[in-house]
Amino acid sequence: MINLENNQISFVLITLAYWFFMLTDGALRMIVLLHFHILGFTPLQLAYLFLLYEFLGMITNLTAGWIAKRFGLNKTLFAGIILQTLSLLILSQVNQSWNIPYLVTFVMFTQGLSGIAKDLTKMSAKSSVKLLSPDQNSKLFKWVSLLTGSKNAIKGLGFLFGALLLSYTSFYISLVIMAILLSTIFIIVLLSLNTDIGSINKKSKFTDIFSKNKNINYLSLGRVFLFGSRDTWFVVGLPIFLYSALSDGSLEGNKKAFFKKPTVEEVHQYCNERKNKVCADAFIDFYESKDWMVGSNKMKNWKACVRTWEKREDKNNNNNDRSTAHWHKKGQDYGDGTF
Repeated sequence: MINLENNQISFVLITLAYWFFMLTDGALRMIVLLHFHILGFTPLQLAYLFLLYEFLGMITNLTAGWIAKRFGLNKTLFAGIILQTLSLLILSQVNQSWNIPYLVTFVMFTQGLSGIAKDLTKMSAKSSVKLLSPDQNSKLFKWVSLLTGSKNAIKGLGFLFGALLLSYTSFYISLVIMAILLSTIFIIVLLSLNTDIGSINKKSKFTDIFSKNKNINYLSLGRVFLFGSRDTWFVVGLPIFLYSALSDGSLEGNKKAFFKKPTVEEVHQYCNERKNKVCADAFIDFYESKDWMVGSNKMKNWKACVRTWEKREDKNNNNNDRSTAHWHKKGQDYGDGTF
């Protein structure tokens, strides 16, 4: 029999794992939404990206209790974190040169894994509260309120975290950072959580996923439509509406509304595509020193700046011994496509 102190330690560890999971879940949602919107995906295409996330999450939510009964809450919690980490790493391999149908299918698959991971982790964390609560008459409601309330706040923070990651790093780096973060918390919880939570019954029937009370089943069905309507508006509709408020609706306008600093590799690749001799390292170093400002304004389009440097390079092709950065003159580089 475990004592109260061990219960509390287990609760803190599970809550910590749940918090970090929801942080990455919210961040991943925002990163995927904004990144592919910037690439020119339509609202319908964006909705498709999250289709399997919602559907498989619903299926997992329906069956997760039965899975935990057969294998244990610890295993379902760890499985959820591992699946989310795997989803992040697979998604980081996405290639923008893929055709749209293949790209959408690939992202849908990774988001489907994330949907399964979310509901496995959520079910494990919430079910653990009931088993770890020292006095179910006076403490259970307080513990559930703390876990559920903090989850919503953390996921909201995750939206901001994801937007910041995408603003100051690349799509790939953002996903790798979150995978490392989640892997770290997984190792901590795995090594520290010594208590097996919940009893295991290998003979548990699959039909047990439905309640014997038909009103509970009706309530569950109603929640499907409730959360479906919420996500239709909140997951895609609201962020795109707010995003579009900063844009004129064109693809170029979308990019201006959400400037993302390029990496050296991205600049080098773009220069190779244009077959110019602009030095990617010099370009990055120059604008890093200026905090990505062009005059008194924040840069809006780094590719336009590269083209400006390219034209200036052509005019100075007789001065190859001079650094490209030295050719930049104040007021000549607008960063918005005008020269």
